[in-house]
Amino acid sequence: MAEGRMEATDGFSFLPSTIKRGLACSAASRLRGGGGFRFPRRDLVCAGAQTAEEAEKLWESAVRAWVHRTWLSQLGQWHGVTGEIATAIASVYPTPRALFEAIWQGSDENSSLDAVQEKATTMLAALPIRRGAGVLATQNRLGPQLARRIVTFFTSPDPLDEGAS
Repeated sequence: MAEGRMEATDGFSFLPSTIKRGLACSAASRLRGGGGFRFPRRDLVCAGAQTAEEAEKLWESAVRAWVHRTWLSQLGQWHGVTGEIATAIASVYPTPRALFEAIWQGSDENSSLDAVQEKATTMLAALPIRRGAGVLATQNRLGPQLARRIVTFFTSPDPLDEGAS
């Protein structure tokens, strides 16, 4: 009986090296660009178009979709930003430029940075965030803490400023 157990445990000796090899291969493929987050190729996007105008519309639509996915991905990299929050921000501000312009809207050269940040933080903090679906759906606001961090990122001349104050 002891001999049978010995043979059964011998089969597990390959497991750690197999797991290690699998993790290393997946990390290497992601670094090579196997992740699939690439800019769309124009010839593939426009392949089914009948006219030049249709091809241009297809291309613009593909680029907009790519920009939207990239923006959602960038928002998702922020600490504390969930998919619902990223989607809510991207639905109101479809590009980083749209958010940047909304933050600076109504300010001029005489406006202080603190005044611009305070106004933009208030505006962004009131952004409704819908969580869940159906009967269990709830709606909250973005809140001042995360709004301050985002606004500081888009307005601060100091790249290391995280807006924690």
